[in-house]
Amino acid sequence: MNKQQHQQLIELLKELHLPMFREYHQEFAQKAIADELGYEEYLYELAQRECEVRRANKIDRLIKTSKLPLEKTLQTFELERMPLKIRRQIKVLSEGSFLLGNRILQVP
Repeated sequence: MNKQQHQQLIELLKELHLPMFREYHQEFAQKAIADELGYEEYLYELAQRECEVRRANKIDRLIKTSKLPLEKTLQTFELERMPLKIRRQIKVLSEGSFLLGNRILQVP
């Protein structure tokens, strides 16, 4: 690929909003050549990277917009402030053991 085609490719990827394609296409192309991968495998690797980054960015964006305090976790949750029945349900839910059975949990 000559320099002009490369620059056009960068512009097209920018227009299509594919930043990870822009960032990694050369690196992945060299890897594809070295590993004797075909076009489909090369494209798959690029698309996979783009999707991974988009998912991570979406999670970050949703966390920020939720305005939930990040320091709140189950470990820092003050269980002793809850009634006994709720504490038991929280314990079952946190262990995930209810998923193994066919029980339906009812939360008041």
